[in-house]
Amino acid sequence: MKPLIAILLSLLTQIGLRAADLPPLVFVNLKDDWGDAGLKAVSVQKKEDGSVVIEAAAEFGKESMGFRVVLLPTWEHWKPKDWPMDSYRGVVRLESVGKASDLFVRSLARAYKQKVEQVDFTSVELVAISLGGDPRAVRSEPVKLKLFFESEKEEAYAEAYLNFDLAHSLVQFHEKDHDYRKPVLGFLTRGKEANKAAQTTPGS
Repeated sequence: MKPLIAILLSLLTQIGLRAADLPPLVFVNLKDDWGDAGLKAVSVQKKEDGSVVIEAAAEFGKESMGFRVVLLPTWEHWKPKDWPMDSYRGVVRLESVGKASDLFVRSLARAYKQKVEQVDFTSVELVAISLGGDPRAVRSEPVKLKLFFESEKEEAYAEAYLNFDLAHSLVQFHEKDHDYRKPVLGFLTRGKEANKAAQTTPGS
């Protein structure tokens, strides 16, 4: 048992050391203190139910980091009073793809200058509104989304940007505000059921 624990601790240490030198082609705005990540869309599929599934990945040395995005087929035209543009409102699910997602979260934490002890992330469903483009046509036009990490606790609430330019195989996960760093990582290090417990109901 002890050798196994030693191996696991060694692997975690290696991940931390690699994260200390984040890939500049992924985190392009670190010099301006923004933990914005740009990844490549390596797979885009439209399911029978109308969902669009996008896998985003980037190289990290000899390894890969990334995550899966599911745009659920629930987008509706949305324009509240005084909102300056025509937008769409729907639900986005972020999903882990395993080790690559763990590495992405740890790298994001490094970019955010935050510490994470353990990554148990599996998935989380988030309300989203479009800030540009039609999410229903994401396969053919650029789309910019704002994600809402909703919680009944004010300190656990967060927002982030998720942008797509699939014609150029680009997926961006950009931060909205430095104050949201800790809660975003909270959602990205918890499992599905723990995230449900932490959230208000998406769309409520």
